[in-house]
Amino acid sequence: MKRHKRIWAFCLMAVLLLLAAGCSGGESTTNENGLSASFDAENAKEYGIRGVYLGQGIAEAMQELKPTQYEFMDAETRQSMTIDQLAKGEGTVSMGMILIDKAQLMMKVRAGVVESIIMGSVPTEAGKQFATNRGFPLYGTVEELKQLYGNPTSEGNEWVYKGSKYQALFSIHEGKVIGFRFDPVQ
Repeated sequence: MKRHKRIWAFCLMAVLLLLAAGCSGGESTTNENGLSASFDAENAKEYGIRGVYLGQGIAEAMQELKPTQYEFMDAETRQSMTIDQLAKGEGTVSMGMILIDKAQLMMKVRAGVVESIIMGSVPTEAGKQFATNRGFPLYGTVEELKQLYGNPTSEGNEWVYKGSKYQALFSIHEGKVIGFRFDPVQ
């Protein structure tokens, strides 16, 4: 009888330890990009679209986006740049127009990494295909935006969410987000 009590006590303790470990086991994630349940202004992966984010290498970003067409140009020399050249850090600052599913995305690259992402002018029916890494779709409502990102640091026609290094700017028109931009803090 004593032996059965010890076994039950051991099993109960093991179950309690497993439950406790599960409850305090780090941050929970909400999406495939590994973001925490609430907006983390200091996480670079929060500032991006379709798995691409600020600070990411351009070669990796282009593999993630799988564009149908793109063109990058060095802002100083006006020379066309390839992804290989950009990945090697050639050029000063390069701007790129990227075509994905008949929608345009603009990207700024410096020293081989993504520095800025600008999204807008997407057909309304394609808005859900162009969601932020947090899952907010283009043409989503301001209520949905607040639900995913919290309260902005500034409101009006452009809502701003800011960390110490990066910022997200959402353009608002008639209660809907019609475009967004991810940039370094100036």
